[in-house]
Amino acid sequence: MELAFLQELLLLVGVAFVLTAVSDRFRIPSVLSLILGGVLLSPAGLNVISPSAAVELVANIGVALLLFTVGLEFSFQRLWQLRRIALIGGLLQMGLSTLVGTALWFLWQRESFAEALAVGMLVSLSSTAVGLGFLLQRGEMEAPHGRLAFTILLAQDVAVAPLIVSVRLLGFLAGGQTLSVWLFFRELILILAAGTVLFILLRFSIRASIRLLRLTSAREAFVLLGLTIGIGAALLSDSWGLSSALGAFVAGLLFADFQERHRLIGVITPFKDAFTSLFFLSVGLLLDVLPPVKWLIPLTLLLFGGKFAATVIPARLAGYPIRTATLSGILLASLGEFTIVGLTVGLQTGLFDVETERLLRAAFIGSVLLVSLLYLTAHRWMPSPPARITQQEGPRGHVLIIGYGITGSTVHALLKTAGIPYAILELNPFTVARLQAAGEPVYLGDCTDETSLRRAGADRARAIVVAISDTRMVPHAIGLIRSLNAEAFIAARTRFVAYIEPLYAAGASVVVAEELEASLYLLTLLLRHLQVPVEDIAALSERFRAEHYSLLQRQLSQAEQPDQQ
Repeated sequence: MELAFLQELLLLVGVAFVLTAVSDRFRIPSVLSLILGGVLLSPAGLNVISPSAAVELVANIGVALLLFTVGLEFSFQRLWQLRRIALIGGLLQMGLSTLVGTALWFLWQRESFAEALAVGMLVSLSSTAVGLGFLLQRGEMEAPHGRLAFTILLAQDVAVAPLIVSVRLLGFLAGGQTLSVWLFFRELILILAAGTVLFILLRFSIRASIRLLRLTSAREAFVLLGLTIGIGAALLSDSWGLSSALGAFVAGLLFADFQERHRLIGVITPFKDAFTSLFFLSVGLLLDVLPPVKWLIPLTLLLFGGKFAATVIPARLAGYPIRTATLSGILLASLGEFTIVGLTVGLQTGLFDVETERLLRAAFIGSVLLVSLLYLTAHRWMPSPPARITQQEGPRGHVLIIGYGITGSTVHALLKTAGIPYAILELNPFTVARLQAAGEPVYLGDCTDETSLRRAGADRARAIVVAISDTRMVPHAIGLIRSLNAEAFIAARTRFVAYIEPLYAAGASVVVAEELEASLYLLTLLLRHLQVPVEDIAALSERFRAEHYSLLQRQLSQAEQPDQQ
């Protein structure tokens, strides 16, 4: 059983890799290629991969890590600022989408009103993973259409649990059972209580985890914590009947007050990217049986167009520009992941038959494909407004000190005395807390993480001093810094002379070896004691340094020659 699981996972990862590489080579949107590839390999296509527990698992992990990462970049303050859009825009968009979906399905099938209403409610949900995937991929979370679409998607995730309860109750009602209003409100009260307990539990767990995390600076500790909290919150939320995506988002949001969230973003992002790609591949694999095309295409277009109008019209009436309304409308026009969950619930309660479930499942895949095509097309045909800075920019034109040991603190003191602007990047959270309390411009982060370097302004610094003691990580850090900032003066320290050349090769402007400089300092003190003239001491020191580096170059060249033969 375990071997079969690993085989399926290996096949998914391999296929996703090939599709992503090919799409990048031919400039095809990776989301589009992954979904189409999944359809091709699905039971309705070549029947290479079948939907299974492994496929569902990696898809759920992808959505959980995506929402967890988004939560890490948000805060409760920013969320509060979007409350009006969430309440008014979310309710209006979902209400109109439900109305459109109900009317379309009732006219389409002419079945019971309960079934049509359930379809309308499920159709009102949009794909959080698809919408946020595009926004994050293009860096548009802070764009006007990004804020509008994200806020409504978040409102939909909050409404998932009540909608699923409503579908279950409609199924019982369609089966001839009598239901009271009290039963519906009891379910809502239980959902609210579960959400409250989940929030308190996550808050307590995250605070305890942060205290433990601050005892170490190991990168793997951050990776393990991020995966545990992100996936664990989604799992716990789902087990209590809430939206798993919402649980993961709230978990990320609870990290907003902690400096460690920035490093968490850096270590979790590669996992998020990989599992999100697997999610898009799994969307295409959901197509087990292809419904009649003559019904599928019209239904998909009608639902997509109706949901698009349900977003664009209110947005335009609210004063949003046509570009913002159009792009938001496209992102919200697809059916959602929880539409599939609701269809399963309706199938279990007898509200839907198998044909209805398969038709709407295929319509979900078709709507996601339409989003992939139309969103990129709209960007090409609709001119974007001049770029604005929406967030406070980090430091610029400063000296960045990486590492706050003896060397880093000494450089800091001298720069502060000279009045030269500086910033500090440090890995030790206790050191960071102490410097922050003193009002210093310090950032908690890893110098081998691009996100941390950009936050500290490594891409905008005039000069960078790499003063960390880990000799294995210094070349990696310098190489990454040089790729971000080709013009900066990079000064690095190392303990041993043997590490000088690799650091220059990585992109350092100047390298100081402690054992060499210590020898030169001892030589200087000795010659002063022997009353050698100062100018002669300087000349001897420079000649010794030049001869030593020349000897080092010859030794390196001789060491490389046997390898080349």
